[in-house]
Amino acid sequence: HVCKQCTHSYLNNVFTLTILNDYNVRTLTILNVYIVHTLYRILKPIANYIIKK
Repeated sequence: HVCKQCTHSYLNNVFTLTILNDYNVRTLTILNVYIVHTLYRILKPIANYIIKK
Protein backbone atom coordinates (compact mmCIF):
# COMPACT_ATOMS: atom_id res chain seq x y z
CA HIS A 1 0.00 0.00 0.00
CA VAL A 2 2.73 2.44 0.98
CA CYS A 3 4.73 1.38 -2.05
CA LYS A 4 1.83 2.19 -4.38
CA GLN A 5 1.43 5.62 -2.78
CA CYS A 6 5.15 6.30 -3.09
CA THR A 7 5.18 5.29 -6.73
CA HIS A 8 2.08 7.36 -7.42
CA SER A 9 3.45 10.51 -5.81
CA TYR A 10 6.81 9.92 -7.50
CA LEU A 11 5.14 9.70 -10.91
CA ASN A 12 3.11 12.82 -10.16
CA ASN A 13 6.26 14.69 -9.19
CA VAL A 14 8.04 13.61 -12.36
CA PHE A 15 5.04 14.68 -14.41
CA THR A 16 4.89 18.07 -12.67
CA LEU A 17 8.63 18.57 -13.04
CA THR A 18 8.47 17.73 -16.73
CA ILE A 19 5.77 20.35 -17.29
CA LEU A 20 7.68 22.91 -15.22
CA ASN A 21 10.90 22.15 -17.07
CA ASP A 22 9.20 22.60 -20.42
CA TYR A 23 7.81 25.94 -19.25
CA ASN A 24 11.16 27.00 -17.81
CA VAL A 25 13.03 26.07 -20.97
CA ARG A 26 10.63 28.14 -23.05
CA THR A 27 10.88 31.09 -20.65
CA LEU A 28 14.68 30.86 -20.60
CA THR A 29 14.82 30.69 -24.38
CA ILE A 30 12.68 33.83 -24.67
CA LEU A 31 14.82 35.55 -22.02
CA ASN A 32 18.04 34.52 -23.78
CA VAL A 33 16.83 35.88 -27.10
CA TYR A 34 15.79 39.12 -25.40
CA ILE A 35 19.14 39.43 -23.59
CA VAL A 36 21.11 38.73 -26.76
CA HIS A 37 19.10 41.33 -28.69
CA THR A 38 19.58 43.90 -25.93
CA LEU A 39 23.31 43.22 -25.71
CA TYR A 40 23.59 43.43 -29.49
CA ARG A 41 21.78 46.79 -29.49
CA ILE A 42 24.07 48.10 -26.76
CA LEU A 43 27.34 46.68 -28.08
CA LYS A 44 26.92 47.37 -31.79
CA PRO A 45 27.22 51.20 -31.49
CA ILE A 46 30.21 50.75 -29.16
CA ALA A 47 31.86 48.39 -31.64
CA ASN A 48 31.15 50.79 -34.52
CA TYR A 49 32.61 53.66 -32.50
CA ILE A 50 35.79 51.67 -31.76
CA ILE A 51 36.12 50.59 -35.42
CA LYS A 52 35.67 54.17 -36.68
CA LYS A 53 38.28 55.40 -34.20
